[in-house]
Amino acid sequence: MLAAVVASLVVVFPPQVSPARSRPSLVRPVPGWVVRRPEEAERVVAAVCRRAGRTVGITTGLAGAGGFGKTTLAQVVCADRRVRRRFKGRVYWVTVGRDVRGREAVAAKVCETAKLITGDEKQFTDPLAAGQYLGRLLKDEPRMLLVLDDVWEAEQLEPFLIGGSGCVRLVTTRRPGLLSGAVESVRVDRMSRDQAERVLTWELDRPLDRRVLEGLLAATGSWPLLLRLVNRLLVAAADTGQPVLEAGRDILERLAAIGPRAADDLHGVPADLDLNDPEQRKKAASATIRASIDRLAGEGAVRLDELGIFAEDEGVPVALVLDLWQATAGMDSAYGRQLCKKMGDLSLLVLNSEQETVSLHDVVRDFLRDRLGSDRLAAVNARFLDVVAGRLAAATPMAERVPVPAMAWWDLDRDCSFPPGEEPPYLWDHLVEHLLAAGREDEADAVAGDVRWVAARLRRFGPVAPFADLSRVPTERARSLAGGLARATHLLTPTDPPDSVVDVLHSRLHHEPAWAGQVTEAQAALSTRTRLVNRWPLPDVPDPAIRRVLTGHTGSVRAVAIAPDGSWLASAGGDGTVRIWDTATGAERTRLTARAGEMRAVAIAPDGSWLASAGGDGTVRIWDTATGAERTRLTARAGGMRAVAIAPDGSWLASAGGDGTVRIWDTATGAERTRLTARAGHTGSWRAVAIAPDGTWLASTSDYDYDRTVRIWDTATGAERTRLTGHAGHTSPVWAVAIAPDGSWLASAGDDGRVRIWNTTTATERTRLTGHTDSVQAVAIAPDGSWLASAGGDGTVRIWDMATGTVRTRLTGHTGSVQAVAIAPDGSWLASAGDDGTVRIWDTATERTRLTGHTDSVRAVAIAPDGSWLASASTSTSTSDYDGTVRIWDTTTGAERTRLTGHTDSVRAVAIAPDGSWLASAGGDGTVRIWDMATGAERTRLTARTARTGEMRAVAIAPDGSWLASAGGDGTVRIWDMATGAERTRLTGHAGHAGSVWAVAIAPDGSWLASAGGDGRVRIWDMATGAVRTRLTGHAGSVWAVAIAPDGSWLASAGGDGTVRIWDMATGTVRTRLTGHTGSVQAVAIAPDGSWLASAGGDGTVRIWDTTTINTSCKATMRVASPLSSCSLGANGSMVALAGNAGLYLFDLTGAVVR
Repeated sequence: MLAAVVASLVVVFPPQVSPARSRPSLVRPVPGWVVRRPEEAERVVAAVCRRAGRTVGITTGLAGAGGFGKTTLAQVVCADRRVRRRFKGRVYWVTVGRDVRGREAVAAKVCETAKLITGDEKQFTDPLAAGQYLGRLLKDEPRMLLVLDDVWEAEQLEPFLIGGSGCVRLVTTRRPGLLSGAVESVRVDRMSRDQAERVLTWELDRPLDRRVLEGLLAATGSWPLLLRLVNRLLVAAADTGQPVLEAGRDILERLAAIGPRAADDLHGVPADLDLNDPEQRKKAASATIRASIDRLAGEGAVRLDELGIFAEDEGVPVALVLDLWQATAGMDSAYGRQLCKKMGDLSLLVLNSEQETVSLHDVVRDFLRDRLGSDRLAAVNARFLDVVAGRLAAATPMAERVPVPAMAWWDLDRDCSFPPGEEPPYLWDHLVEHLLAAGREDEADAVAGDVRWVAARLRRFGPVAPFADLSRVPTERARSLAGGLARATHLLTPTDPPDSVVDVLHSRLHHEPAWAGQVTEAQAALSTRTRLVNRWPLPDVPDPAIRRVLTGHTGSVRAVAIAPDGSWLASAGGDGTVRIWDTATGAERTRLTARAGEMRAVAIAPDGSWLASAGGDGTVRIWDTATGAERTRLTARAGGMRAVAIAPDGSWLASAGGDGTVRIWDTATGAERTRLTARAGHTGSWRAVAIAPDGTWLASTSDYDYDRTVRIWDTATGAERTRLTGHAGHTSPVWAVAIAPDGSWLASAGDDGRVRIWNTTTATERTRLTGHTDSVQAVAIAPDGSWLASAGGDGTVRIWDMATGTVRTRLTGHTGSVQAVAIAPDGSWLASAGDDGTVRIWDTATERTRLTGHTDSVRAVAIAPDGSWLASASTSTSTSDYDGTVRIWDTTTGAERTRLTGHTDSVRAVAIAPDGSWLASAGGDGTVRIWDMATGAERTRLTARTARTGEMRAVAIAPDGSWLASAGGDGTVRIWDMATGAERTRLTGHAGHAGSVWAVAIAPDGSWLASAGGDGRVRIWDMATGAVRTRLTGHAGSVWAVAIAPDGSWLASAGGDGTVRIWDMATGTVRTRLTGHTGSVQAVAIAPDGSWLASAGGDGTVRIWDTTTINTSCKATMRVASPLSSCSLGANGSMVALAGNAGLYLFDLTGAVVR
């Protein structure tokens, strides 16, 4: 043990020197009774100080045995001056423990650690993703020691070992097998004779009789846990006046009578306890604990048993213990506190008087739970819950057919301000566990699945906490709700103001069918608070078809293949590994590492017993999927391999590579059978290869720009049968090919963004599938041939109906190009992999209705004066297809009214006339176009008279509508007459902008305008003279947006430095600097009455600021899943429209911003 220590979530040793980042810490002092174990301590100190980036383990040779002093030894090491000096006080302690079970709980522990060390609050529900992120954070941190105490499972340890070259990990575990050969391990088992005697006799004023002493040492096996318990028994006896010698004899007789050596002759030489025998260890522990319990007067033993319902090694508030005992025995608090102290004195529990908590060592807790038995354990949990529930009101129903908890458990504690270092309230973290332990599964399901509980947990403890609650409940409803919550977790980090994180939660869950009804009711209950509420469906909601996201690769994932029985899949990545994943659990089964550069392709044998991988080193490796061993290595030595496919009977495989050949290999002998190459062959690297269902032919493609063909080869003769090309063929390199199950057709895909379907008999093109907005990197065909899946550089996977040639489903979620796709044998799901380092598993039957429209990022948005419609403008980022349109949307229904086409490049800005009868758009084609809103026709095209104009990036219309201002890449602002279309004035010259102009706004009276640009300045121009009135300087980077208050007395600017600045127009000075955005601020808009403003930026947030006070404060925040670039407000200030990379957002602003 040596002692059970209060297991706080995370503990920090205070730095000896002032660190760059000051954080609260909680000292874990070494207990005064601890006996130093110098040999082990020296070995650990030397190991952790040797060099950074290593892992050191403290373990025991007895698997599963606790209480040997591993934790205490780690404390001694951390307190060592050499260690403190080596790490400059940067020593962090994380207690893991047996109760941290499951992926979500482990991920939460990793996230807590990241927050503790770096202050970063990003959340993950996948432990390996969390570990990778922690590793990246640690890479930038100074040298440190991270203690991982009481690790039980490999899944708990693995995420903490990723990256962080300057971080030394010190791991304590009772399971030696968890520590690999690369970990330097120090074993801590039984104490030496001298050490054991010093623990046993600590604080005794009289020596023990030698025979009694030897008997006690033998009976305890020099096990530190038992030594400490016996020592406390001796001290307690002495405190009551019993002679130490007499007490020692009594204890020894008691242990002999009920311990593992009950038949031994006490008058002879006592036999040592055999600690290698788990049964003897258990009996010895039970005997010692029972002897300690006998010291408790009256009903003390029964009350101690009841503490077995609580979590192990975790601080339980004394107040809860007293509540329990009052309910079960009518015990008053004074007597209850005395009993707690007595139990602590006997080392049956640890009483932390400062924190007012008690905790149980896991050995003691296990003993108590065995004594309780399953029925009594459930009954005591039920009594405990009933007494807590008695202080709460009954819960009110939410939506129809939604289970209602009996009590309003979310009101457990309305105060969410915890002192630094103090643990969260016990009940918040363990309520669901207690409900399940009491046999109240329905109540656990109702609580964990109630959006009010989720909001309360989220607000206090972050998104992983409510997700973990749902994951503990074994019901189908909880599983479904957890899936919806998981899709929102990455956006649920803390907000300013804190309550806004609940608004983000509601925003994301509103589109989840399992949550929607509750969310609507919950939002209605918050009607008085300032917040943003979805008016339209969100364009960035993760697809509900997603089943699971597999993370672990540390680079792009290039290929994916699914086992014949669908129970596992293999992925190949740029990190040089092939990973085998369990498709049911998402767990990584095996990692195949060749140390041969990136892995580019993978294929699985028909019987699933082996797989083939191909890599950049020009080899194909055959791996045994049961053992993970490399069976064979096929070497071409002719450029990197890019593709591999296995014949239907598994007797041969084909590989394609950078030398322009396809090689056919015998899988039994490893010999090359055939090489497909000729003057008629592909030029450049071979990119893809697929084998026909009967194995008589194969298809290959090339990534060379001037090839653009798919070639069919006879596998028996090596001759080219057919070449699919011609006027109807691909117009750029072909990246992928797949063959239909009956072999009658194949699909090819390429850099032109299209999928083509070919008849393999006639070599003619049947169908052309168009929709991807970038290159198509992969294609796979369903087992029944009725549909196919394509994946591309636009980050989407599309499912196509082969009968109609239309898109059934568009799967979104990848944050980079999708490189690979594979379909399960039964066709019910598919796997995709990409540059974001993830493998994603999708349900192929799920469909979703999505607000459609722009096919690329939305750059600008403006709301009409009457609020009934809005206009959005799109950029063009794709070479295969572009949007470049202005679209008109009905703000009530979200329907597209009109589409304005004409720009030949991206549309960067849009503005609506004061009377709403026309609008202006500015684009990358260097024009401003005026559109009639009644007809949708282009009225006028404004084109500058100079070829140096470049793209137009901003446009604003005068209050009377008689002129407008445009600005662009040439650093000038142009004033245009709306009646004639002529350029009135050009604002430029020595006083003008030194770079691109990104924004322009016109004063309410039209007498001046403000422009802002890449030079970091805002310029105020006099419209009568064209001269610069004022130059506002302060931003540390480009100024992306500017807006003017309704009375013209101030303006707001937003910049790349992450700030919004409010300027006094009379003095030209900064009134207020608004900070909070964690990235560039791209947009700013001011309310019609000037009392508040909205800002939006690259961090994916929009923030509402009260501008009526000197210390302007943020009143509401909404977070979305992509960067934002434009913001517009409705005429009455109740609507907020946003444009961003994912599309168009429209929110209602509810509650008064200014009160």
